[in-house]
Amino acid sequence: MICDTVKLIYFSPTQTTKKILQGIAQGMPINRIEHLDLTPPQSATQLLDEIAEELTILGAPVYAGRLPIEAVQRSASYLRKTWGEQIAGNLGMGLAFGLISLGTLAVGVILLVAAAATESAALIILVAVCLLLAFVAIALISSALSGVYAAAVYRYAAEGQSDGFFTPAMVKSAFRARPRGRD
Repeated sequence: MICDTVKLIYFSPTQTTKKILQGIAQGMPINRIEHLDLTPPQSATQLLDEIAEELTILGAPVYAGRLPIEAVQRSASYLRKTWGEQIAGNLGMGLAFGLISLGTLAVGVILLVAAAATESAALIILVAVCLLLAFVAIALISSALSGVYAAAVYRYAAEGQSDGFFTPAMVKSAFRARPRGRD
């Protein structure tokens, strides 16, 4: 995967962590750097433009070998609001497309064995090429749907809206209720 954007998410009361992350990002072959400063209390509701297919670097200061509790809480809140739901959805889609791939492989092996029984090199090559194209198509569709799903989950987390391919109920089901008193 080639990244042209890096996202810096940091808790940096003295700006030192921010400077370190910026130095790391500036040493990378990227075109754009996005920032999410978790230091101000209102930052818990701030979201970045997108979350899919981009490099993210998290940073927080360490005091006496420990992270500040505010940094941990705000980072966890942000991650729960976006990436957790995306991971759950992508696991489901990955499982579905994994099963489709296994089915395609099984059919492909049967067809390759049948083509080999004819001893026709042209038929064997044709079946192998068709099998390869089927896997490429499965990978492209899976990747496209994952991107659409990531955008839908992000939009729902940021704005409470969902439109397009996924219904609001489908996207809302990615968010599970947490018992009170636990974070």
